[in-house]
Amino acid sequence: MIDPLIISISNFVTTLPIKEMMSSIIILLIGALILNILYEIIKRVFLKVVSKTKSSLDDELVKISDLPVRIFLVLLCLYLSIVLVFNASTIFIVGLSLLDVFVILFIINVAFGLDRLTSTAILWYSREVAPNTNSTLDNNILPLVNSVFSILIYGIALMIILSRLNIDISPLVAGLGVGGIAAAFALQTTLTNFISGIYLLIDKPIKPGNFIKVNDYQGYVEEVGWRSTRIKTWDNNLVIIPNSKMSDSIITNYNFPSDPAMLVYSVAVDYDSDVDDVYDALKMISDKVLKMDDNVLQSNSLPVIRFSKMNESALLFKIIYQAKGYTRRFSIEENFNREIFKEFKKRGIVIPFNQTTISFKGDVPVKDSNITNKSRIISKNVKKSKNTKLSKRSKVSRKSKNK
Repeated sequence: MIDPLIISISNFVTTLPIKEMMSSIIILLIGALILNILYEIIKRVFLKVVSKTKSSLDDELVKISDLPVRIFLVLLCLYLSIVLVFNASTIFIVGLSLLDVFVILFIINVAFGLDRLTSTAILWYSREVAPNTNSTLDNNILPLVNSVFSILIYGIALMIILSRLNIDISPLVAGLGVGGIAAAFALQTTLTNFISGIYLLIDKPIKPGNFIKVNDYQGYVEEVGWRSTRIKTWDNNLVIIPNSKMSDSIITNYNFPSDPAMLVYSVAVDYDSDVDDVYDALKMISDKVLKMDDNVLQSNSLPVIRFSKMNESALLFKIIYQAKGYTRRFSIEENFNREIFKEFKKRGIVIPFNQTTISFKGDVPVKDSNITNKSRIISKNVKKSKNTKLSKRSKVSRKSKNK
């Protein structure tokens, strides 16, 4: 494509008369000079006007449009310098008329300028406006919007150029439609994750830095992407969950609606324990721990001690307190464990093991140290029952013989 174009331009230039060529060059230079002066005057006026506004967007748009405008002026001067000297209807480049060539160049330049303007506006928004918003949606979606606008601008420019060249674009549009359907089926999973990612960004159930629980995984949200969400677990592993799974799962966010968390510490004591003594011990321990640990959120109404339940093998007490964050609970629980162990040991309060008591009816000897005697008694009873059954069978057989 490039070689025929170079050959056509070189053939056109070599066949030009020297006098007409010099006239065309003079017109090109004079026109470029005049248009450049006019453009500089207009540009300075625009810069003075936009400098008085509070926003910096218009200043950046004026500056970024400088290159496309200069390219437009050069193309315009070049076209006029050729048309005013030569017969444009007789000039063809790669089979295209001079007018078609310059129209295509103008279309490409306009698309180039629009792409620069939209990109500048989006970048300005992401730099000036997005940081001041509470949502991270714009930070994640703006790069995608920028790419979509670029594709649309150059796609429309391509359609206009093909239409200018009298190329029927109907089969191309139909082919793109069929190809789009086929691609949608082939990329069904990817599209599902993509749409779920948009849902997560709009609904904002989680954001980077939150400590969450999803299914069997707990950890900090590292990133909410278009295809997947990354969670960093306690053991420094990165769990990557597809967004389609995230949107269908039950998510527990320990940082929403706020960081402080209401937590419960449970402790069980033996049935023989004095309930009042246990309550006093837990009250003293909780006051001590909540004052010494900086991770506790101090409150006049907390901590609260509750005798909550009588389990099968123990009495259950609960200490209700508030921490500055869900992940701050570990040091608090460690302090509770230390102080409860020491205080209960001092007071003789027993924390029971899980146990089950079995009761037998009748005169069955039950001794923990005589398990073997139990088995012997059972085995003797089994032997006696077998012997009685055998004796009965033998008596029956004798009676049948006598008959």
